[in-house]
Amino acid sequence: MKNEVVVVGAIPRPIGGVSEFVYRLVCRDGGEVISRVIDPYFSDSKKKLPEGVVHSVGPKGKLRFAWLWLVLAFSSARVMHINFSSAFSVLLLFVFPKRRRAKWILTLHNGNLRKVWILPLWVHRIAFRRFDLCISLSESQYDFYRKLGVDKSKIRNGSSYIFFRESAEIDQAVYDEWKGKAEAFKVNYIASGYATSIYNHDWSLEKLSKSKNCFLALFLYGDSDKSVMDDINKYSGFENIKIFFGVDGATFNRILSEADVYLRPNSVDSFGIAVADAVNYGVKVIASDVCKRYPGAQTFRGKEQFFHYVDVFNNSFSNEKNNIGCEDLNEKKDSFGFYMDIYLECKGEG
Repeated sequence: MKNEVVVVGAIPRPIGGVSEFVYRLVCRDGGEVISRVIDPYFSDSKKKLPEGVVHSVGPKGKLRFAWLWLVLAFSSARVMHINFSSAFSVLLLFVFPKRRRAKWILTLHNGNLRKVWILPLWVHRIAFRRFDLCISLSESQYDFYRKLGVDKSKIRNGSSYIFFRESAEIDQAVYDEWKGKAEAFKVNYIASGYATSIYNHDWSLEKLSKSKNCFLALFLYGDSDKSVMDDINKYSGFENIKIFFGVDGATFNRILSEADVYLRPNSVDSFGIAVADAVNYGVKVIASDVCKRYPGAQTFRGKEQFFHYVDVFNNSFSNEKNNIGCEDLNEKKDSFGFYMDIYLECKGEG
């Protein structure tokens, strides 16, 4: 039956954890199970989805909320997998109509879900109880769902990582600019994320700006905090620092696969898709221990230890890649099958 499984969530652009997850999930499925994507974020440069998957994109501005309400109201989907960044977005579904036999699955991709209590707690509890399953990406998310009264039987521990080697053309100008810079240095570092305080980009910039044999390419996307952006811009004149904005996923992953080290010093995180990608590409990773990390990443706690591991990598780095290849980890650690099993279960076929 067509239209049985529908995914709600953005497709790049915008660029971010939610849109990257949804895009990879749908592309890996190839239209076999997922028949439609309801995308509330308008953009003139959306990525193309597999043939047979309907991509419904909302209008610009705040009208997208009314549009989403209408689309969900008239959807005949048997399974609706809703992907948001924050718990606040769930409140938008408080008055959304839900068909009697429909199954709703929720995945929230933000590592910090605690800042949500803008209404009485009972309102939030009712909103979350409308979901048949909640996917927990971390222990803190599990505790959050339990605090809202979600029954243990309705919480599934999962991951937001789906390995996908995109075949799309890259932005050759961006790649060539990075390559031209990177070739002049012994060790090439990559960092990425929003220009907000939780990403701790200043740690990477402060440390590597002083290392003459290292090059740091910082890839920023999405909304930014002005004060954080002002601090980042102070490093734009350094010869061994290059800041890129809004680079597409295919180009970023091509560059990531050719880098030496990926840095993820976040103070808040739910998983870090780029961490897993880097490990699968054979790139070394230094990542904070604020959440469960993909196997193969070197984790740390605190700024001092982060600086220590950067020094260790700089002093002993070898250009030889890790022995772990993409195919070795793809089948074992990838969560694509997990979501397909969830869909079958909700359809009554699992």
